[in-house]
Amino acid sequence: MIETQDLILDVGKPSDWKDMYDNVWSRPECNRYMFWELSPSEEGAEERMLRTISLQKGCAEGCEGFTIYEKKSGRAIGFYNIEERGPGVWGGMGLCIGADYFRRGYGTQALEAVLSYCRDEHGAESFIYTSREDNEASIGLARKLGFEFLRKEERADWRNGEPRVLLLFEKKLGGWERK
Repeated sequence: MIETQDLILDVGKPSDWKDMYDNVWSRPECNRYMFWELSPSEEGAEERMLRTISLQKGCAEGCEGFTIYEKKSGRAIGFYNIEERGPGVWGGMGLCIGADYFRRGYGTQALEAVLSYCRDEHGAESFIYTSREDNEASIGLARKLGFEFLRKEERADWRNGEPRVLLLFEKKLGGWERK
């Protein structure tokens, strides 16, 4: 478990399915820059939550996932998965905060907490942050936290085969302290 001023990042619980459906999985504005499909109805959301928990608990070695909870409400409002990308290098895979929770500083808190976690728990020396080229809020978050641009990568969206340009940013973690 990771805790910030307003958030808790932890492995999800089966009972989170409704919050995740309402706050994330049914919301096109959450899915716009992601590589996952929306849930068209509540049917299947319980099953999706169980798959999410299984992924968070049982990722391959060097992979972890977190459900993001708002402390004040206790609701599940998003997720973030991380993976080891090489010796001393960790990276994120799709930081997602529910649309009703945008512009509250939650993305900043979640990312700062994960950076500290990777450094303190895994000995990470650097962290790679990925953003879609057209996701201005995500790019702004990377810049705000002092990430440096590394390169562009083109990847096909598995849903429709369309090319997507991803921007990769890196932050060195040595001597860095969370605010």
